[in-house]
Amino acid sequence: MFKKVLIVLSIFFLLGMATKAEVEGVKEEVEKEVVESETNPDMWTYETLIKPEEEPALYKTSLSVETSNEGIATGHFIAYGHYIKQPYKFEIREDTLLFLNGIRIHPRLISKIIREEARRLDEKYEEASKIAEPHSDRLQALYDDARELYKKIAPKKGREAAVDAIRKSLKKDSLIVDVTGGPQGKEDYLLNIKHYIPGYNMPPESPGTELVELIMYPHKLTPTISKEERFKNLKNSVIYMKESAEKELIKGDVIIISSTSRVYCFEMTLKKILKVLRSDLSDDEKYEKLYHTVGGDVKEMLYNFDPDEWPEINEEGNLR
Repeated sequence: MFKKVLIVLSIFFLLGMATKAEVEGVKEEVEKEVVESETNPDMWTYETLIKPEEEPALYKTSLSVETSNEGIATGHFIAYGHYIKQPYKFEIREDTLLFLNGIRIHPRLISKIIREEARRLDEKYEEASKIAEPHSDRLQALYDDARELYKKIAPKKGREAAVDAIRKSLKKDSLIVDVTGGPQGKEDYLLNIKHYIPGYNMPPESPGTELVELIMYPHKLTPTISKEERFKNLKNSVIYMKESAEKELIKGDVIIISSTSRVYCFEMTLKKILKVLRSDLSDDEKYEKLYHTVGGDVKEMLYNFDPDEWPEINEEGNLR
């Protein structure tokens, strides 16, 4: 979940390149916002796009699992919050798609909550993107000038002299907070440019950041990979993924695939997961324990848990 304005700074950093008239009052506005934030501690809190009460429905998924009498009869597989029963049969379709018992596991399926979150984000910041667009040229020009200045000065006076000149030039812009960085190899340099974004409630103590690479001499171009070669690499990666997953299951280990992560763990971890899911704890308590046990997007397991779908732990402590 997004909790801070900073999470969406990548969308808005272009707004920092306003006209001189627009930025003259930036410091005054920042000071005013600091005072307001001290009286309103929630001022910088980002409004959550998905409300907690909406999560269960958006995390809920339905899978069409194909059963087979053939396949791997060891290990455990959890896909998108559902426990998939043995045996496990992998299948590569269309050369680059990997399926397990009829469920696509690579590329991973995109959950409803991710789609809805993206839709709301686009909707929420559509106008902001329009505002940012005309300022992108000025932002690009600022960094292009820094790169050109580096190419002119560095070969004659050295890297440090060039970076010092660029730093002084950039700091003349009233939006620039600080310019730091470090060397890249023997000749190049990577700038870390911090700046304010006027017009948005961004805390002054957390300005936006942009990385700009300064190159003294043109680098040799990396040969472009052909479509055929790229497709071949994709095919090989899926084959490797299939073989690796099969080995993990044959060993008796556990594979957990969610919309956002892939986790490998031991059977003892699955037992811990089961104890939490079958407990009388609240959803919040279950989430905390599941997250600290396995990590990843455990809410898919939490909101899709069906007691009849998952194995149980017998008196001897074994799964059945």
